Amino acid sequence: MPEMARFRTLTQRFGTLYALVIAVLLSVGAVVIYHLQTIRVDAQRLVEEAREQAQISAMISTLDSVRDSLESTDRWGPDEIRRATDQLLTCRGEIELMSSESEDPSRESHQEEEERVAEQLHLHLTEAERLLPLSAQASHRARSQEELRLAKHFAQILLVEARSEGLEANEDLQRRASMTRVTLLVLVPVGVLLLSAALIQIQRAVVRPLRALQLATSRFGGGDSKARIATTTPDEIGLLSASFNRMADQIVGAQADLESRVRQRTQQFIRAARLADLGVLASGVAHELNTPLASISSSAEGLARRLDGESAPSPELLRDYAATIVRETDRAREITTRMLRLVRQEASEITRVPLQLVVDQAVSAMGHRSAKRSVGVHAQPVDPAAQIEVHSCELVQVLVNLLANAIDASEPGQEVVLTADLEGDRLAFRVRDHGAGISAEALDRIWDPFYSTKPAGEGTGLGLALVSSMVQSRQGEISVKSREGEGTLVELEFPARWEDRA
Repeated sequence: MPEMARFRTLTQRFGTLYALVIAVLLSVGAVVIYHLQTIRVDAQRLVEEAREQAQISAMISTLDSVRDSLESTDRWGPDEIRRATDQLLTCRGEIELMSSESEDPSRESHQEEEERVAEQLHLHLTEAERLLPLSAQASHRARSQEELRLAKHFAQILLVEARSEGLEANEDLQRRASMTRVTLLVLVPVGVLLLSAALIQIQRAVVRPLRALQLATSRFGGGDSKARIATTTPDEIGLLSASFNRMADQIVGAQADLESRVRQRTQQFIRAARLADLGVLASGVAHELNTPLASISSSAEGLARRLDGESAPSPELLRDYAATIVRETDRAREITTRMLRLVRQEASEITRVPLQLVVDQAVSAMGHRSAKRSVGVHAQPVDPAAQIEVHSCELVQVLVNLLANAIDASEPGQEVVLTADLEGDRLAFRVRDHGAGISAEALDRIWDPFYSTKPAGEGTGLGLALVSSMVQSRQGEISVKSREGEGTLVELEFPARWEDRA
């Protein structure tokens, strides 16, 4: 990775640009607020002057009405005098109200001029109001008319002043609006340009490097050990990219070292496993041969006892003993042949046989064992037409192992039941005993090689392990249900047609 330039944080890199953007935004805000405030004041001036114009126009109309009435009537009655006096009093009150307003937004010069004219107007209205009750006399009537004329004159001056202030307020309002529009047209595009520049800079300096970092981590996590990041910016993202590259190099190196160690350990394990397989194979052969050898020994002992007896054994009994010895000898030879095939990975011979024959051979092989322990072995009836394509010796050996365990777990006088069913293309067996049962702890380990619950010297712990291996090799399934004191049920299921193993 090339040498990085002098390190600068992201804050340092974007600080100036951010400061400009913030300054422009603040300037726009300040200008807008200032112009809005002045526009509000000008609008208030315009509204106030319009209100004053309406009041003064109404006042002038009132003065004209009183003066015209005074000129057209030679003598006023009390009602006319009271009505005219009330009208002048109302006009004077409006003048006082206009003069007393403290929040007049108008210009100070206008307010001063307005106050001066309003004061004169107030004086003439007061004098006219005083002379009205005396207007029956010609001199007082003339003075009242003069005071009303002067009051109208100053009211007209006040109206002109209000109109002038209103026009100026309107001009100021238009000018402020125009200035605000020009300011916004200048500052807003500048702010947008600066903000766009900031976003582009963020895209280049932050978003793209982060996207490259995310892509590299995804590729590396997906198995691409060569994935690296080319970002070399002198900031926090550059440091993060460099750290990722160093981490990736370390992981790749550690993985290569680990794979080398795994290969070494695997070779050592294979050598050790081969030696262990020889021991397990020898133990398995011995365990499997024990059953036919026990049958041969039992038949030979029975034959010897018969020959040593006082009466000669019948030919049928001799033939039964001889047939048992020959059958079990053939089975022992088949066991050794099958073991050799298993070691050499040779295919075993599969033949079509009646299901009843397999059941009978398994039960017959357990005859001496069941008689010795006084345990009955009963096979449920099987459909005579049921045919299966299996390696009969291997299947018999599986059933023999299960029956042997069931007999050993039973008490004298109890019975072991073997059930066989052919349902479509599936072959099912069930071996049921009513013995002591298996504990929950032992149930999890019964398939382990060399694990046995029998007393020392009575079991090798290989029977069920070999059964499990044979069942799995034939795409079969095996399950055990057991409760202590209630017995055990072993269920097997195979395809009705076995396939040759390569």
